[in-house]
Amino acid sequence: MNGATIQLATELARCWGNIDYGIMELARDDAAGHTEMLAFAWDLETNTKSRQTFIVPHTRDTRQGKKALTDNRDIYENNANNGARRLRECIFRVMPPYLKAAAEAKCREILERGEGDEPLPARIAKAIDKFSRIGVSIDRIEDRHGPSTSWTPVDIANLQITFQSIRQGETTADEAFPKRGTDDVTSDLKKIADAQKSKAADTLTSDNQTAAEGPAEDDRGEAHSDEPHPAQAAVDQHLKRLMNAEFKADVDMAISDFSANKKALPDHLRAEVEAAEHNRLMSFSTAGAG
Repeated sequence: MNGATIQLATELARCWGNIDYGIMELARDDAAGHTEMLAFAWDLETNTKSRQTFIVPHTRDTRQGKKALTDNRDIYENNANNGARRLRECIFRVMPPYLKAAAEAKCREILERGEGDEPLPARIAKAIDKFSRIGVSIDRIEDRHGPSTSWTPVDIANLQITFQSIRQGETTADEAFPKRGTDDVTSDLKKIADAQKSKAADTLTSDNQTAAEGPAEDDRGEAHSDEPHPAQAAVDQHLKRLMNAEFKADVDMAISDFSANKKALPDHLRAEVEAAEHNRLMSFSTAGAG
């Protein structure tokens, strides 16, 4: 998403003045799993109005398909995000088009120029780091914008707008940067597990019966390895994404994205992941209670 955000729309409405706008929940049906909502903008001076009624399902798209939302906070945030998109369009419909165009041009000029005299390579590195913190790899970005070595100030400006749109819920990372495949990490972990099973089977031969009984007492030191498990890198990336998440919705998405991968993990890594996920969720519950 490279267009104007809801923040730009509301700021223009404030500067233009004498506009009434907002979003409302008209009816919520938990049994049917949706909320009926209204977004509106009304230029009181010209009596120009724009209204949209729409249905918001209590679901979230994940890699495993649609996930039903039952927590009140999740439903509220989902409704607010969907309402913000309609509200933005309602505001722009009652305002002069030239005002929106001028504001977008000015914003893009500032974004392309960057902060001070910061060189373009540094800005590219910052953009890549920001997206990595919300689970978007450089490969996915380059699939959409080309090699990072050829990015221009315009590309960086577009990435900044997209990043803010993702954080504000106006779009999702998967919509902005489609993944090459849904089985990327899962496939790698499955290959690792299959390779370990094959290796274990090869050691249990008739010529080496002691392998079935484990290493001899004197050999236990040599049998132990300090090498990290091959899946550790994927686990570390998931844990980093959990810790960098600023909103509960980001944590829920990270947990959902990684859920299929846990089946291929060894017991100790699976326990580590599940403990980290539980603790991160509890941190938001504690913050909400406070």
